[in-house]
Order: sequence, then C-alpha cells, then structure tokens
Amino acid sequence: MRTFKKLRQFTSEELLFNEEETRVILKFIFESTHHEKIDSIRFL
Repeated sequence: MRTFKKLRQFTSEELLFNEEETRVILKFIFESTHHEKIDSIRFL
C-alpha cells in the first residue's frame, strides 16, 4: 500500500534562501539530468 505525503507550504518569511540560491542547492543535490526541470520550477 502506498502512502503519499503532502509537502508543506512555506510563507516567504519562513524561507532562508532566495530563488537563485535554492536552484543552486537543488542542483547540488540532484543529478544533472534533473537540472532542466529545476530551472523550470516557479517559486513564490
């Protein structure tokens, strides 16, 4: 049986990194095959 989790929605005041910094962090964590998708994500 699969269970799905819902991601928490953060307010802009709770965020520690700006959009550009977040992209850099995600690209560090995920393989380069995912970088195009990371670039297409729209943040708050």
